[in-house]
Amino acid sequence: MFSILIPTFEYDCSKLIDDLSTQCQELHKEQPTDFMYEIIVSDDCSTDEHYRTLKEKLENISSCTLIHQQKNTGRARNRNILVGMAQYKWVILIDDDAEVCTPDFIRTYWTHRHEADVICGSLQNPQGNPRRKHELRYAYEYNAQKRRSAQYRNSHPYDAFTTFNALFKKDILERFPFDERCKEYGYEDALLGITLEKEKCNILHIDNPLIHAGIDSSLDFLKKTEASLRTLKHLGTPMQLRAGTSRYYSICERFHAAWLLRLLFRLLNKKIRRNLLGAHPKVFLLNTYKLLYYSQL
Repeated sequence: MFSILIPTFEYDCSKLIDDLSTQCQELHKEQPTDFMYEIIVSDDCSTDEHYRTLKEKLENISSCTLIHQQKNTGRARNRNILVGMAQYKWVILIDDDAEVCTPDFIRTYWTHRHEADVICGSLQNPQGNPRRKHELRYAYEYNAQKRRSAQYRNSHPYDAFTTFNALFKKDILERFPFDERCKEYGYEDALLGITLEKEKCNILHIDNPLIHAGIDSSLDFLKKTEASLRTLKHLGTPMQLRAGTSRYYSICERFHAAWLLRLLFRLLNKKIRRNLLGAHPKVFLLNTYKLLYYSQL
């Protein structure tokens, strides 16, 4: 029995929900007494116009509930609200900008559901060349692709943990909710991964893909990156002991070189941003920018 939970904000996820519903209905017809499902979508205070449009598109989708937060609760809180509403033993968390790309996505999770406390599906990049002014996110995603096979992720199960596309035993998320300090973009997944490792909850990574269709513009992605670094600075330990940017910064601090990073940020900030927002961004420069930006927070 599955509760499919989709947090959303200012994104049209109606096609995703329709495709998931179709697969659920097919499995329910085959196993009417065993497989029950619900789809719950929580809109985190999008504009009234966006919410009305989404509501109209979802009205005729079977077993789907749409709720609208009256104020923006943040990424972690929105997920916790969804978990609290779920009525079934297993919950699938899916980001709103995912896209179904296989006919047996739900069936695959159903087959594997007893094999671990948490089962992480996979993220697949969209096909084709990057759209103009979206090159940075494409470069980042394709650089990360080599670390997305199930074999690689299972060798680093907690570091590779993400809730873009994941199945949980519901009681896991009830016992270990998302950290609601994460109001801006980033690190709610990573913090939960640290908790799951500490509590010895087992994670299985499988090849059960969804496409990451919501590729941000380079400018939006850079803004999200900066927001995630502000979140990281706010969280403190243990997250700062795990994240690469904060670990490298700590090394620089130990060698009394943090001042140099802040100086380099002032000198190179605009030049690096021009590359990152241009047609041929370099991931190395993105990582450099993250360290320099973090140093002056």
